[in-house]
Amino acid sequence: MFYNCNSLVNLNLSSFNTLNVTSTYGMFYNCRSLTSLDLSNFDTSNVTTMNAMFNGCSSLVTLDLSNFNTSKVTNMTSMFGQCKLLKTIYVSDKWNVGNVTNSSGMFGFCNSLVGAVPYEYGKFDASMANYTNGYLTYKKR
Repeated sequence: MFYNCNSLVNLNLSSFNTLNVTSTYGMFYNCRSLTSLDLSNFDTSNVTTMNAMFNGCSSLVTLDLSNFNTSKVTNMTSMFGQCKLLKTIYVSDKWNVGNVTNSSGMFGFCNSLVGAVPYEYGKFDASMANYTNGYLTYKKR
């Protein structure tokens, strides 16, 4: 949808109706100038594919995904890849990677990312997609 919008700086999608969306594949891919993104009302309860959703968003510092329900997602490959300045990803109890089977490079080159633990080269997959011993930060909804 916003694939390769590399000059886009701010985007407010809080009024989007995403109830029937099943794939967000590459939705913000290579939006490298994006510094502000409001996804506060995204309904992701039917999404199964989130691969490369934020890949290449190299100017994002904070991402609030605390409304994301990821219980049906199976693919998160390169979801945050190349987000070099991304420091904080907020999630809530709705975040669940239990059904994810593809997550290679999920956090590839997210060198600034700090959640429960700081980013460690070589640990790129869904095993680090949590707020207890991974790269995510808990935000109560």
